Amino acid sequence: MRIALGFTMVPSAMALLLGGFMLLAVTVGGDSLRASMDEPGVVRELLSASDTSVDEMLDLALTLSILWVVLSVAALVAAAAASRGSRAGRTVLLVCAVLTLPLSALALPFGVATGAAAIVVITQLLKPEAKAWFSA
Repeated sequence: MRIALGFTMVPSAMALLLGGFMLLAVTVGGDSLRASMDEPGVVRELLSASDTSVDEMLDLALTLSILWVVLSVAALVAAAAASRGSRAGRTVLLVCAVLTLPLSALALPFGVATGAAAIVVITQLLKPEAKAWFSA
């Protein structure tokens, strides 16, 4: 059980911080980011090659950062509840870990760490020992 909690708390806290910084950057610095992406350079070339506009990229970054923040907070709260033996906390933690997998794929390369942590959490929470601990 401690492994699942450790693999939830650390990546969730990191994702919360990074998601919060990204949310701040996109909302507060959106105009600056938009202006810098219009300047000649690698980012501009990548955007034109992918047929993606700056606004679409910023919208995606905003959406992903909001999802990361919400999911991170939910996972931290669920982990705290699960550490006290709450069956509901275990269930919410399991759901958060499952939801983390597709979100991690969208947020590569950072998503590799969160995706791996989610797999560890799911594996640990589905072990018979964990089920017995929550049943007690």
